[in-house]
Amino acid sequence: MWSLTGLRKIGKTSVLYALMRTIDSKDGKYIFIDCQNPSIHGLRWYELLKTLIEKLIEKYEINLGASEYIFDEKTAATNFEKVMLKIFAELNHKRILLIFDEIEMISIDTSSSEHWKSDLDFVYFWQTIRAFYQVHQNEICFIVAGVNPHCVELASIKGIDNPIFSMINPVYLDLFGVDDVKNMVNSIGKYMGLDFDEQIYSKLVDDYGGHPFLIRHICSLINKSVSLDRPVKVSKYDYLREKINYDIAISKYIEQIIQVLKISYPDEYSLLETLAVQGNEAFQKKLGFKNLSTIHHLTGYGVLKKHRETYFITIEALTKYLKTNSDLLIDESMESKRTAISKRRNTVEIELRKIIYTVFITKYGKAEAREKILKAKKTEDRKKFEGIQTKELMEEVYYFPELKVLIDKNWDDFSRVFEDKAKFNLNMDIINAYRVDAHAKKIEDDDYLMINIALKWIEGCIL
Repeated sequence: MWSLTGLRKIGKTSVLYALMRTIDSKDGKYIFIDCQNPSIHGLRWYELLKTLIEKLIEKYEINLGASEYIFDEKTAATNFEKVMLKIFAELNHKRILLIFDEIEMISIDTSSSEHWKSDLDFVYFWQTIRAFYQVHQNEICFIVAGVNPHCVELASIKGIDNPIFSMINPVYLDLFGVDDVKNMVNSIGKYMGLDFDEQIYSKLVDDYGGHPFLIRHICSLINKSVSLDRPVKVSKYDYLREKINYDIAISKYIEQIIQVLKISYPDEYSLLETLAVQGNEAFQKKLGFKNLSTIHHLTGYGVLKKHRETYFITIEALTKYLKTNSDLLIDESMESKRTAISKRRNTVEIELRKIIYTVFITKYGKAEAREKILKAKKTEDRKKFEGIQTKELMEEVYYFPELKVLIDKNWDDFSRVFEDKAKFNLNMDIINAYRVDAHAKKIEDDDYLMINIALKWIEGCIL
């Protein structure tokens, strides 16, 4: 058994399909399970066992009535063994390979279905598979494919031994080297009528790390940016001239590849972000012994390399993306902290003004919206604002605490935006209380952390 591991879009599924074609050519037997399909990860563990059985029966047109066997929490493991042995016999005693793609979707901590993510479905499912395998190794084997080997590295889950801990060997799918990139790009180039300068291949590896998905898209962009007369020679200068446009166009694909780390494996994303934005010294300081497995994953993906005690991100486009989309400070100086907080607070304030104005105008019309907006002001002060347009009033006259009052007093109008009233009020108070950008006092680390958390919560609701 082994686990095929690697970044999004690197070609794991293509490898699995190639494997299946090989098995078909040798009249082998297998079943492929796409775990990201909601009809798969939406199943409970015992329902998924039944689905494996049903798919095998359907695929190989086996005359076997699986419906007579009950698959529930009490009987699923026993009946899985009984039916699998019958299927094995019907398939002329040929070993059956179970292939699970996008394994994160039925794994602890990472699934989008709660019973796999936080309950014990992962444990019970793999206890069943493991128990069968230990007795019947000639009957089945299995492969799992995903971004990260997290599910096979956990020793225990909720105090229960992980059934597949150290049972599966992770195999990382490498990024392409220069020779692989050259072969792929030449093949694409022949189809498009493009003849690439030899120096472009190493540039593609440096800039995009040899990630095949990214490089294919770069080839497509090159095809659109050069002369329509074909064949045409593409020099390194053609490439360098357009590279900034390529980077802009490719950023959405970088995000697609890296998003799974940000959501499901935040420690890995955080380390990459620190290295990209703050450099090797900050990275080493943050690393510590507890992150050794995280480093192993990142080097396994091929996005991180170590040379003479210094770590490097191997994909320049990824470094640019992380820098552009990071809230980290380039340095920890007082001025940097002030600037970062000021910029984010101003952005939040502008967005809150827009949301309040839009919601009130849309729901109540101009006259009633103006009345609601003015209620945040003292009664004796309201005459001062006669003659000022409501939009101008909202944009220029209201202070940050008054924005909080408007939303708090009209919570039903904004509950879908912020959901939790207590958290909204708390975070707005924190942002207002620690207006460090407007004061000369020193920013303590705890204060900065608190402001950052509060800003992130509000930003997550409105940006």
